[in-house]
Amino acid sequence: WREFEGVGGAVGVVAGRAAAQQHDGTNATGQQVALNAIDMTQALGVGKAAHHNGERLIAATLATAQLAHRLFVGGIAGQVESAQTLDGDDAAASHRTVVAPLLKKYGLGGTFFVCEFRGFENKEHYMSWEQIRELSEMGFEIGNHTRSHPAMSKLDREQIEEQIRYIEDKCAQYGIPHPTTFAYPGYDTSAEGIALLRERGYRYARHGGDRPYLRDISDPMMVPSYSINHKTGHTLAYVRQAVEACPEGGAVVLCLHGVPDLAHDFVSTSPKEFRKILKYLKKQHCRVIPLRDLQ
Repeated sequence: WREFEGVGGAVGVVAGRAAAQQHDGTNATGQQVALNAIDMTQALGVGKAAHHNGERLIAATLATAQLAHRLFVGGIAGQVESAQTLDGDDAAASHRTVVAPLLKKYGLGGTFFVCEFRGFENKEHYMSWEQIRELSEMGFEIGNHTRSHPAMSKLDREQIEEQIRYIEDKCAQYGIPHPTTFAYPGYDTSAEGIALLRERGYRYARHGGDRPYLRDISDPMMVPSYSINHKTGHTLAYVRQAVEACPEGGAVVLCLHGVPDLAHDFVSTSPKEFRKILKYLKKQHCRVIPLRDLQ
């Protein structure tokens, strides 16, 4: 998943578990999957059916899994000028009108990373804080994507803290749970920023990289993710490929922005393609979860 400066998203987590069983000579496969949003959050599709007497765990953000399980984490990113949409960065208006309803329809969870990006006052493009609160009330996680989506490496400690605290204060103002997950704007990081996030109690911070999260190996403050959007052709086939390539003990985090993204077409995903991804995850019996449940 690739995030660009000035573009945000929601991250959704997808966690799944497949158990193959023998019944009257027939193999039956069962799976539970969780999809995280889209910064809904972060998902690379579920793997193939689990082998006989084997288990596979699929998580979108990072779900609990045992050593022999396979984890997949999925996320969706959105955009918001001042608050957020689905994933974390810009609170795209479609996160509330398209993404959230579809996630609920398929019984999937997700994380929406929010910020107040330039142009936030345009409610055709971006969600309002009232809508962000509605996402929280619907059971979705609201993550921190900074106030204005700046490059973290260009800020000093005081500026980084102001950017982080602003979203925390807005969440408190609107009765939204204090965020414990973070998405780096444009995937840009700094040692000082990471240290500050740890100090403020953040448990997971989403990065890019187009690779799986490896439990007990990957840094939870540098959770890798896969960017989904139609411009690069990173849609269903890409998700399926990522899921199938995920090693044992790994997790796939999918990051989407607007569905569609009216402010930033270059990171947009069509509702049609998004439905295909959700149907794929549902068909694999995946239980999609928010990034906060990655452990």
